Amino acid sequence: MKYKYIFFLFFISCINDSNKNFELKYYRFEEKLFNLNSENISEGLDSLRKENLSFFSIFQREIVRNEGLSDQEYEKEILRFIDHSDMREAYDSVHLYFNDFSDIISELNTAFSIFNQHFPSYPIPNITTFFGGFNYGVFSYEDNIAIGLENFLGKSSKYYNLLENPYYLRLQRQRKFITPNVIETFYNLHFLNYKNIN
Repeated sequence: MKYKYIFFLFFISCINDSNKNFELKYYRFEEKLFNLNSENISEGLDSLRKENLSFFSIFQREIVRNEGLSDQEYEKEILRFIDHSDMREAYDSVHLYFNDFSDIISELNTAFSIFNQHFPSYPIPNITTFFGGFNYGVFSYEDNIAIGLENFLGKSSKYYNLLENPYYLRLQRQRKFITPNVIETFYNLHFLNYKNIN
């Protein structure tokens, strides 16, 4: 009981007015990607590349796995991906479910504000959201965090039944688990490496 009280006092002491002014940078990659079409694909991909080169490279290499293609071939692959009926339907569900992302933004801003108060020398990540065809949930790249939103559509989402996800995995695919996943990924990036070194 004594430890619970100490933890509670510590947690309350962490939350102060400075949290209200702390904001991470967010980039909704999936929205820009799925707004591309055959008429604007070249300019659109160039724009995505310039706006967020580090994530664009990872998206190309790891998520759609089309590194090494010519620009024309890559454009065709992206169009196939975003025009595929299953992918488009799943993205539309993501767009509808996460159109208002303000609750997640508020949670993440608060969490990283508290982190920053205690570890001010650590870099604070930028957050990139994306749609990757159910391949990745949350991962780190450089000092940033990427969130595959299609992996958090709720335990009753038909997509997880179609993918034959076991029930325990479907339970983890809820909106309320985005922030804990982001924090876990960020802590693993910085503190797991530290633990392994010492």
